[in-house]
Amino acid sequence: MDGHWSAELFQEFTLQGQLSKHRLLRVNLSNVPGTLAPGDESGQAVVAPNAITLGDGGPHFIMSSESPDNSHSYGFEWALSVRGVSNSAGNGPFTVTVWEMIGTSTRNDPAGALTLPIWAAMAPNAAVLTEQLFHSFDVNATAIRFQIDDGAAVGLNRSVIIAFCEL
Repeated sequence: MDGHWSAELFQEFTLQGQLSKHRLLRVNLSNVPGTLAPGDESGQAVVAPNAITLGDGGPHFIMSSESPDNSHSYGFEWALSVRGVSNSAGNGPFTVTVWEMIGTSTRNDPAGALTLPIWAAMAPNAAVLTEQLFHSFDVNATAIRFQIDDGAAVGLNRSVIIAFCEL
């Protein structure tokens, strides 16, 4: 198997134990609530999460406190892809901002009013192309969300895949 990829299976068996495993999430970049193309798992990825009131405003990934090799989590890596996406946002460049949810902001409002979490932004990554790998060692064991802008007109139904891996 080493050095040869048969492509007979959806995901090939790998011989390495405790291999870091990427999670894939296909998101829609429209700013219109509820806009999802077939295969999309989350919407409004072009919108800053503090501006989303309901529905698609949740975390894209929730990190664990341990990495796949049973050590504590140090951070994460990510990349964007449009492989196999018919309504793709193109190959970039994108501007990507990673947001961290402030966990203590999700408590219940005693008056019964709707309380939404507070999100804090990391520095934006500009000129991101597909299949480029980025790393962050700024956070671990938290909930994060990606804001992805491809520079297209708002409201367009277009999608991109986020590949995410805890380190």
